[in-house]
Amino acid sequence: MQPQRLGGDWSLYEDRPGKPGWISLKAGSQMDFEVSFGEQPQIAITYLRSYDGTGAAEMKLSGPGGRAGLNCKWDLHYSESYTWWLRRVQDNLASGFSNTWASNGMMSNVKPNSTLNLTVTNTGDVKVKLLKVVSC
Repeated sequence: MQPQRLGGDWSLYEDRPGKPGWISLKAGSQMDFEVSFGEQPQIAITYLRSYDGTGAAEMKLSGPGGRAGLNCKWDLHYSESYTWWLRRVQDNLASGFSNTWASNGMMSNVKPNSTLNLTVTNTGDVKVKLLKVVSC
């Protein structure tokens, strides 16, 4: 999925050799990903977690979706990529493994076989790095 930058400083580059990603260093920077869902809507967001110089972002699905916070700060003294999985389940609750502030039912109203925009907003003046967004 090729995202659309809505404003701010999101750029695709390698901050370390061989490690590209969509990176923002400025609060309020926004980027949209078009995400398409199948019969059982799911989304996976892979991002950098690090102990040094990383912040947080807010994610919002257009239309019926809710909001969720993405915390890139890591207490351990190393950096790693981390994948957060969300899926819509039959009782309309979001589930998955995450380190979010609160998922707030981000997937609860996503309809099967729909296409929405996922807007990611950097919420601080520190680095947020997205590596991959995948939906099915």
